[in-house]
Amino acid sequence: MAQRVHVLFIGSKYLFSAHSKAITMRSNEIKRFTVLAEEVYTSAIGDPGMRRDGLRVAIEAWNQCNEIALMLITPLYLVPKSPNFKVRFTLDVKQGKSPRSQLYLMDIGSCWKNNGQPCNGDVTTDVTRYSEMIINPDLQSYCNSSHLVDCPPYHTFRNGTRIHRTDKDNYPYEAYHVYCSPGNAEYTEEPKRFCDPYSNPQPQEIVQIVPHPVWGEYGYPTKKGDGWIGDPRTWELNVGKLSQALYFYQDPGTKPVKRHWPSINLGAEVYIDGNEILEWTVSDFDIIITRDDT
Repeated sequence: MAQRVHVLFIGSKYLFSAHSKAITMRSNEIKRFTVLAEEVYTSAIGDPGMRRDGLRVAIEAWNQCNEIALMLITPLYLVPKSPNFKVRFTLDVKQGKSPRSQLYLMDIGSCWKNNGQPCNGDVTTDVTRYSEMIINPDLQSYCNSSHLVDCPPYHTFRNGTRIHRTDKDNYPYEAYHVYCSPGNAEYTEEPKRFCDPYSNPQPQEIVQIVPHPVWGEYGYPTKKGDGWIGDPRTWELNVGKLSQALYFYQDPGTKPVKRHWPSINLGAEVYIDGNEILEWTVSDFDIIITRDDT
């Protein structure tokens, strides 16, 4: 079920490569443009050449908060729902190194209100929710037992056991990079950090995770360096089950939201720092809708 390819590249110098064809951009050549999918990709599971009628690949670049982004997007025709979907693809990271850069093995996004109701365009109550797995081995995480403000309040293990972040013997602090709660949340517990109000027109919530053994049961990397330069892999990530287990804020006493994910991406954020280059290839990107018992 090849329904979406959405990859993100950011940096002061870009090299985007999909199979054998490449697009290169530099920081002084920022543009907004559109190209046909067949000009970029040579194949995709279920749609060789990605030549479906009406399919178009949009590539955008922007500069914000000392970052630049280049994004490749194709349509998602069926919105996956937690816990019933997986994502399979092959990733080969060629080059790129920066202690502040972030390469997302998986980046998912959705939107729902704090009371569990669906978003309706009201930017005062709509909240965009994101989770990203970062695989850069040089990344220094903020969440730790002495800095609880950057950790989600709870971690839920695959067996359903729920651990509070104050449980220093059992909470997997090393599994998280950073967490921030939506700025309009009324019942967040202390200590808390609200997500910045500048990079999104409405409140947002972000959960960033890093390789750790607790994610291995979902097919995610378990240690630093997994999937990085010199370690190309084909991944099959149980994104549906992981996204169901991750903590996202919701007002107490409200019905748990059904988590739908209209944005399923992989890509990078690279801070502008010298003449930095990030290069990687992705192929055979596939979203698999699963049954409840898989």
